[in-house]
Amino acid sequence: MRVDPAADPRVLDHSPAMVIFACLHNAGRSQMAAAFFNALADPKRARAVSAGTQPGTRVHPEVQQVMREEGFDLAGIAPRQLTDELAAGGALLVTMGCGEACPVVPGLERDDWNLPDPKGQSLDVVRTIRDDIRARVRRLIEVRGWGRPIGRREASPLSIGGTAMLEPIDSPAAWRGAELAGRTDWVHELSRAEIADIERVVVAIQASGKPRDQLTRGDVVFDALAPAVASWRLTLARGRGFILVRGLPVERLTHEEAVTAYWAIGLHLGGPVPQNFQGELLTDIRDTGADPTAPSTRLYKTRAEQDFHTDGADIIGLLCLRGARSGGESRIVSSVTVVNEIVRRHPDLAPVLFRDFSWHYFEPQMEAPVHFTRPICRRQDGGLNTFFIPWYIRRAQELPDVLRMTAEQQAALVALESIANEPGLYLDMEFRPGDIQLLKNSVILHKRTAYEDWDEPERKRHLLRLWLAAPDFDDGDEQLRRGITVS
Repeated sequence: MRVDPAADPRVLDHSPAMVIFACLHNAGRSQMAAAFFNALADPKRARAVSAGTQPGTRVHPEVQQVMREEGFDLAGIAPRQLTDELAAGGALLVTMGCGEACPVVPGLERDDWNLPDPKGQSLDVVRTIRDDIRARVRRLIEVRGWGRPIGRREASPLSIGGTAMLEPIDSPAAWRGAELAGRTDWVHELSRAEIADIERVVVAIQASGKPRDQLTRGDVVFDALAPAVASWRLTLARGRGFILVRGLPVERLTHEEAVTAYWAIGLHLGGPVPQNFQGELLTDIRDTGADPTAPSTRLYKTRAEQDFHTDGADIIGLLCLRGARSGGESRIVSSVTVVNEIVRRHPDLAPVLFRDFSWHYFEPQMEAPVHFTRPICRRQDGGLNTFFIPWYIRRAQELPDVLRMTAEQQAALVALESIANEPGLYLDMEFRPGDIQLLKNSVILHKRTAYEDWDEPERKRHLLRLWLAAPDFDDGDEQLRRGITVS
């Protein structure tokens, strides 16, 4: 006999808290919420059931499909009736659009998540609803302290955020540098008409007097450039995950004009998010003389090499204002291809990347470093999301209250780094003044070689970085796309 842990209260006999997710038909929203909750929460602390005030006959097909992408099979689960008796046994009732039909049980805490009904919606819309529910469930578990203890992760369809990767992924983002090195289709040379359009927009923005950080996409209306920007965004969202835009005339633009042009383009790709605790939305990438070996130093403030890594947010933008005297080359590699290679060559290590690692984080404004746990890789909406900053992981081992890395974890890090640095996989980019590099963070690892700078201050290497959130990117990360926040 099959027992559905999201719908059968018998599994709750020894649970200290029961959360009830309720919607109208128990055929969509509440089913997704209960499935996510029971995969992510510690069953010794809390479990979930789902029900509806007017239960349907089956889980909506579109809901079944998008949940199947996450490793959940809801096909055989029958919606159930939400009764006062069931509600009376709960610690928390979370309603999802059943309105006045939802029961009111004295003494039972209630929360309402105002979510649209996924029934009859397109798969893209249902995925958005699903991702919203997953994010809400994660927050609920975090706030209530119902998460699984470190070191005791039970198997679940999510593997803490995505199904375990058992075979290589076939994706446009799984490219090899050797195949692209002789091509130019990943470079967009701005035309005279596109440059003129950018300059027109800059003049209009400056004439408006509106502060840059108050501009919205609606304030920036491109004409000749609009088709190109739409194409870049599609390449980032569904294609190889990177583009190099060449030819912004920074040599004749003032610094403020170049910044405005860059910002305006960015608004049509995503929403700027903070890159540090100061809340910077636009960050100067240049050598400040900071010590690259200091635990609180972020390496973009130095001339030292940065090995392959990711940043925050969904899209990473870099505008080159001035290059270095020598070195400082940009190198990128498909993280999808790298992980595919690990699956092929080291099938015993691939699952390790989907398990929790400890990460170090420390900025000069902080009294002491902190650490957090998360996996390097997650399966996300049928794709692969990779977040990787190896020096954060290794530096966490210096903290006394962090679990020691296992031999498997250390081997997985070495495999990822060594494969990423194979010449046939990575792609080198010549970075000229006026170039804008756009990367999709979830599928691209990037690296910068060490460099020698000019002596004259006005000639020193200077790049501008944007972190952009694109909530419609299916394989994005809800936490990372918020950037760096104090909370």
